[in-house]
Amino acid sequence: MIALSYLKQEAVNSLRDNIENNLELYRNGNFEHLIEGDVNTLNGDILIDEFLLKGMHCISNDRDVENSLLISQGIEGLTPYLARDERIWVYLTHTILLNYTRERWPIPEDDNNAISFISDHFFSKGIRGVMRTNSVARLWWAVHLSNKVEGLSLEDSLNTLLHRQDVRGAIAERPTISRSSVIFSSVIKVMNESYNTEEKELFDRKTNRGSMKELNFIAGARLLQGMQEEEVLDIVKGCFSRNG
Repeated sequence: MIALSYLKQEAVNSLRDNIENNLELYRNGNFEHLIEGDVNTLNGDILIDEFLLKGMHCISNDRDVENSLLISQGIEGLTPYLARDERIWVYLTHTILLNYTRERWPIPEDDNNAISFISDHFFSKGIRGVMRTNSVARLWWAVHLSNKVEGLSLEDSLNTLLHRQDVRGAIAERPTISRSSVIFSSVIKVMNESYNTEEKELFDRKTNRGSMKELNFIAGARLLQGMQEEEVLDIVKGCFSRNG
């Protein structure tokens, strides 16, 4: 394994400002000549397995669960604090995981659509970009969150969290839910039961968003973090029941 690198902020800004000029590179080329001299390395405790990460692909389907598992093995020592740093993810989407990003998020033929699309999936500005739209960061965060769930395997948790992108966003982007191990774990456990049914009723967009909105309000008003998991599970089930 080797130390994880990141781009200088000036390089990130330049790439973002020149998406339109670099459309052909995003579609068919590489960025080695553009970022040469603009790469720094993090301390030796944060490592990547470049060979393993280059094995990520999604030719036939999105393979988000499989690729999240590769991320969990291929990046070691990265903390949630550092994982909010766009410079890391922009480096990966423009180098080691450039081909993966192209496969997972095929760039639209229309140039205007392509510019906004690239901005979303090759960059990661703001917490939404880091947790939901950047092609690589979203997988790292899925693993980080899913590792909080006790009683389910990482793969089962990922299958539940990543089953629908809008549902994932409704859960992961609410700090009162995603930052609390007991609340997040309870949500995933309840949803996993639904995931293992044919109907998957709790993944209905309206049902899920309403339930997460109510749970977010309850979590903000009551100290759920200090409750036993069984108590929190009952509260989560109640939210889904009232919004189903």
